[in-house]
Amino acid sequence: MNLSNIVEIPREIPIQGAEILVLATFNIRSLNRKKIPDVNLIFEEYPIDLAVLTETWWNENTTEEYLRSCIPIGYKLLSAPRSEGRAGGIGLVYNYHITASLKKT
Repeated sequence: MNLSNIVEIPREIPIQGAEILVLATFNIRSLNRKKIPDVNLIFEEYPIDLAVLTETWWNENTTEEYLRSCIPIGYKLLSAPRSEGRAGGIGLVYNYHITASLKKT
């Protein structure tokens, strides 16, 4: 993970009286134990409310314990592993004050 690729996009128009929701997306390409400290650092440095992780490479055999170890304190995780083949899969990391659920189709 190259942390120098993080770019903060300035807000052009201020929104008076509105709460701001900070979103992020990461093509994580296999969230493994070596990358977890980098992910946690990003969440510590930026006030991210919700992040989409693509290419997690998790599968149906990935344990709950392992998934919990991948997310920073104060966040929850929804995971949709790829059911067939290699790679793929997505995750949604979101702040504990947000309510989210996975909709099966």
